Amino acid sequence: MLDRNADFKFREAKNLGIFTTRQWLELDKPILRVVHDTDGDWQFLTGDQMPDDIRIVALEQMVIRDITLNEVFDLDYGYSMDRDYIGGEWTKTKNEIDDDEE
Repeated sequence: MLDRNADFKFREAKNLGIFTTRQWLELDKPILRVVHDTDGDWQFLTGDQMPDDIRIVALEQMVIRDITLNEVFDLDYGYSMDRDYIGGEWTKTKNEIDDDEE
């Protein structure tokens, strides 16, 4: 771990594909919600997205554009973090699981 770049704290590979939004990519909207699904997938959301707005990018690209996302690097599976603005305090919540997903 000593050779890890201090600007990237996630345990996952930098090129891991994660879910984000068109609003973040094209309109430069801030990430206000981060979800770490029970299956290990990451979602970095702006809060105003619709299903058609979801895009896949490398995890490293998220951190390059917003270094404060490193603050959620150790978010457990099945939890999400929310904030009101970039640099705002994160609030952790356990994700609810639908009976259909089990």
